[in-house]
Amino acid sequence: MTDTVIETIALKCICGTNMRVRAAAAGKRAKCPTCGAIQTIPGSAAAPMPNPAMSVQSPRDLSDLVPLEPPPGAAIGEARCADAPETMATVVTSLGTFALGTVLSGVGAAIGGVVWFLVVYYANFEVGYIAWGIGVLAGLGMVFGHKAHTTRAGVTAAGMAALGIIGAKVAIFFCLYTAFLNSITPADDSGINEQREFVTGMTAEKILDARGITADEKREAQWDSVYEEATERVQKMDDDEVREKCRTYGDDLRASMGGKESMTAAFVESQFTAFDLLWFFLAIGSAFKIGRGATVKET
Repeated sequence: MTDTVIETIALKCICGTNMRVRAAAAGKRAKCPTCGAIQTIPGSAAAPMPNPAMSVQSPRDLSDLVPLEPPPGAAIGEARCADAPETMATVVTSLGTFALGTVLSGVGAAIGGVVWFLVVYYANFEVGYIAWGIGVLAGLGMVFGHKAHTTRAGVTAAGMAALGIIGAKVAIFFCLYTAFLNSITPADDSGINEQREFVTGMTAEKILDARGITADEKREAQWDSVYEEATERVQKMDDDEVREKCRTYGDDLRASMGGKESMTAAFVESQFTAFDLLWFFLAIGSAFKIGRGATVKET
């Protein structure tokens, strides 16, 4: 049985390495096994020649380059390493567009987050579609800036969307939380009757705490009688004492509700309900797909 003969091209890298590659790979790029330079395999510039030592497998860009001294008289195609700077320029350009896409993705997510916060602040309710819009803007920013369909772009856009949503959630929470704290504690310039009512309620809470009643059911059952007792105590206080108690109780209440653990728990419970999580993951998924280029037909 005779070996199958296929045509090959002999070429020489600028580093001096002599190589041979299948003729069918002409025009493709491959890496020199000695210096690593990316080279374009010449076509008609190099004379094809039979090489019985090579198999009949289909040529591949990289593995087809093997160090081999060509036989005497073989035509040598001088493959230049000029493609190496070209490749570096491509990498630099890709990094530049990716950075631009990341910035635009972040800007898009930030714009969506600000719009969401303003709607909640002025309308006093959240709109889930706006959360989804944050993801869309983050994905579009990546597409316009990077202009490449890569998984890295999709993941980055999804991350920017997540940051935009969380940032908006934090702003919404602190705005509403501060308003709530202010609403349950009278201001210093409020009327004395309002301050007496607040001090009475807080005094009733203190009485229940002093008696060791912690269960909500038991506190609720004894609240009326304890509140009457607290009312009698407060009625004996003069206005200055009531104002002082109001400030003290107000500071204590803000400290207890504004603690790190309390605020974290309140933030998670109020801002990440099942409904919120649905829009959260929808926004992130949309940002990934758009940033990845899933909506664009790749050629």
